[in-house]
Amino acid sequence: MYSSDQLKDLNRRAKLACFGSCLIHLILGSFYSWGNLNIYIVSYFKNLDPETYAYLNIDMTAFIFPFMGFLMFLTTPIGIKIGNVVGFSLSCIFFSVLLAVSLFLAAFCENFWLFVLFYAVIPSVFMGILSSESIYVVVKYRIEKNYVNGLMMLFYGIGTALANFIAYLTINPNNDLAQRLDKNDPDMYFSKEISRRVPDFLRILSIVYLIIGILGSNFMRLPEFEGFLDEPLVSRAEESEEKFEFVYAQIENEKDDQKKYYVGLQENTENSRFYNLKSVLKSWKFYHLFLIIFLGSPFGFFMVNYYKIIGMMQINNDLNFVTIGSISGLVNGLARFAMPLVVRKVSFKIIFSVLIVLQMVMIPTLNSIMDNQALFGLWNALALFCQGGMYALFPKVTFNTFGKNLYRDSYTFMLFAFVLANLMHYVIASICLDLAGLWNVLWIYFSLCLVSFVLVVLFKEEKNV
Repeated sequence: MYSSDQLKDLNRRAKLACFGSCLIHLILGSFYSWGNLNIYIVSYFKNLDPETYAYLNIDMTAFIFPFMGFLMFLTTPIGIKIGNVVGFSLSCIFFSVLLAVSLFLAAFCENFWLFVLFYAVIPSVFMGILSSESIYVVVKYRIEKNYVNGLMMLFYGIGTALANFIAYLTINPNNDLAQRLDKNDPDMYFSKEISRRVPDFLRILSIVYLIIGILGSNFMRLPEFEGFLDEPLVSRAEESEEKFEFVYAQIENEKDDQKKYYVGLQENTENSRFYNLKSVLKSWKFYHLFLIIFLGSPFGFFMVNYYKIIGMMQINNDLNFVTIGSISGLVNGLARFAMPLVVRKVSFKIIFSVLIVLQMVMIPTLNSIMDNQALFGLWNALALFCQGGMYALFPKVTFNTFGKNLYRDSYTFMLFAFVLANLMHYVIASICLDLAGLWNVLWIYFSLCLVSFVLVVLFKEEKNV
């Protein structure tokens, strides 16, 4: 038991940790701004050296968005290990500074691939580490997870809007029109007068992120009361009067082929048959959920990454797309905030089915509304709402399906489905946009959504626990 003063101090530290994590997520949200920044960056290098970068185009450089997502996923587990060794506040400060320095150095790169290293590769590693550390610290305070995680994701969306408007105000404040730099090139880019400001944007962004990162990192401190961390599961069960049962599972010792028995403490629910990660990965239930994510979310990633590329075919207005991207980022964050709260009251199958059906309505109609700025903005915002909602729904359904003890490991593998879906959207778009055109690409995404919808209907949902 804790004294009144200890509880007050714990509550204060928890709020500060939550605030610090939200600030760090302002930085992480820039990941979703690549769809808006892409044309600025490519314009800069094509104007810098037209002959060397004649091959460069905005379709090709769209690979940076899924590539960054993949690197962030790979490096996420490292953060918690580093934080436990050197302290989470110090670790967050260190990697926030390195991230800002990397962006600052990117401003001086006159070689595109060196720019990719300092803008995408290195920062993605640091973003993955900062993401896991900032979430881990907040979770350790045992605050209402759905609310706090949703709040951090809301700031993630605000971070997207922040990066977009810093870019616009720095690079193209007069909303000058893009133009064809080469009559043989169907894509449009910004003139040298505009794109030359890209390094200024990167320097300003790095300074802003340095200030935000250091400020937020100072609050990334674990609870200090002895015995608060890693309390025994049994004591927590007794305090909350939850019912548990011992599940006996037979496993084989591969070394001597002798069978051993062990006792696993699991919640008394239908998911108690999952007694270790191996049993999860061998189950159809896992791959059923994995495919629902993998097939249902590529369209949302496509709109994040390509909305400006396909939109500028019809509407040549930079401020319009900055606004669309920023509002859509906010809507994405709002969906991540709201869905964990909604899924506590409404079935996962119902919510996910609604999101999939909404996508299946948007996809075949997108081509016909692209010349209308308001409707195109609405479609893009709805697409990102669906994408953010899908992302936010899966922690709860993973928890319900595989149980409290296996939730963390199971969800890590579930996240990989989103990473693969992000990579797949780029493979489809980069190959098929030029060969088959936008209309046929959209029907590919429609087909994927249709299969995902069927899988959702067939999914047997576990009760809330």
